Amino acid sequence: MKFRYSRWDGSQRVEDLDAGDVLDALSDDLMNYGDLNAALQRLLRWGSPNMQGLEQLLKQLREAREQELGRYNLDSTVEQLRQQVQDIIDTERTGIDRRLQEAQTPEARKLLDSAGFTRAVIYASNELDEHLIASLKQQGAKIGAWGVGTRLVTGAEDAALGGVFKLSAVRPPGGSWKRRIKLSDRGDKISVPGILQVRRFSIDGEFAGDLIYDLEEGAPSRVLVDMLDPTRRKTIADGAAQEELLVPVARGGKILHAPPSLEESRARTQRQLGHLHPGIKRFVNPHQYPVGLDPNLHERRTRMILEERGA
Repeated sequence: MKFRYSRWDGSQRVEDLDAGDVLDALSDDLMNYGDLNAALQRLLRWGSPNMQGLEQLLKQLREAREQELGRYNLDSTVEQLRQQVQDIIDTERTGIDRRLQEAQTPEARKLLDSAGFTRAVIYASNELDEHLIASLKQQGAKIGAWGVGTRLVTGAEDAALGGVFKLSAVRPPGGSWKRRIKLSDRGDKISVPGILQVRRFSIDGEFAGDLIYDLEEGAPSRVLVDMLDPTRRKTIADGAAQEELLVPVARGGKILHAPPSLEESRARTQRQLGHLHPGIKRFVNPHQYPVGLDPNLHERRTRMILEERGA
């Protein structure tokens, strides 16, 4: 199978572009989102009804490639290679995680014991199964409790939504709230301190973004700060509808609300999905739904991280 490439010399044929079609496509996008740079990027990538974008061109290339592969019966070979590469990646990832736990837990046990916390238990979690647990034990990892969840209740091919509760503040009886933070080498695993609430903004019935803020910081702004990249910020337009998402479930050990039925939960899920932009719900290259911290909360979190790390 051979492909021939050549430098652009002006003889290649390119579909004519009509200025009116381009402006119409841009104006529709600008009316919806108000971002010229994003509109140009989407036009380049997705095209419009009257012109092809990169996605359509890539689709044509994929179809041509599949036809060539069918001629030479290479499908099975390509799939085998892909699976072998994925197996190597999975093996390396598991090995790295295992070696990190093996190296860290003995030292952590020594530090705890030397500080007088001899009864403290080291707890391990994160996609554990019987093979990884046995390997850690054989390597002398000083782990006293194992958190096994996903691999226990689902098969390897079943989808699972991972989640964890993290303490964000404590308050002694009659005292004031004290914020708490959990650090990690990974930015997406560092917790958010404070008495937290989530405010969802909607514009013309469509969800525009979620803002995480501290209830004791006063009225929040309309600026969403990306937790992983603080240089990325989104400002919600004035006049957007808003809704507080977090409601108390229990107080003083008593349940405040009866849980909804399965039918009610399903119906609510369908209603909520109907408020999302179609670009967010698509399977191929979906848009990212905007979620961010209030600027005041972002600054407090950053200060606490730097203080805990001694920076």
